[in-house]
Amino acid sequence: MSLSGLSKIGSHTVRTADSSSPLSTSAEPYRVLEDKQSEALRSEGLEQALQSLDARSRRIIEARWLREKDTATLHDLAAEFKVSAERIRQIESKAMEKMRKHISAPAARALPAPA
Repeated sequence: MSLSGLSKIGSHTVRTADSSSPLSTSAEPYRVLEDKQSEALRSEGLEQALQSLDARSRRIIEARWLREKDTATLHDLAAEFKVSAERIRQIESKAMEKMRKHISAPAARALPAPA
């Protein structure tokens, strides 16, 4: 993956859409600006959602989802935390749900009120 396909979110490097795609070069200037603003908001939302997690949950999410290489397995993390792989899966599931709620709440508030 090219460097243009990576974004820095806090201390994390995550995959993003490749800006060298034909669609991004031929887009209207306002569309490019909207896309950049949208990406910035998503990055900010992800960072805030990660910060809302406790240290163990954050470590699990980072190890399982935010690494480019060498992602950790449930069993790797189970050995690290001295719990079962099923318990790691449960913690991961609850953390993902908490992050979804944290990310979707600001988006819902940003929507205009129904007429």
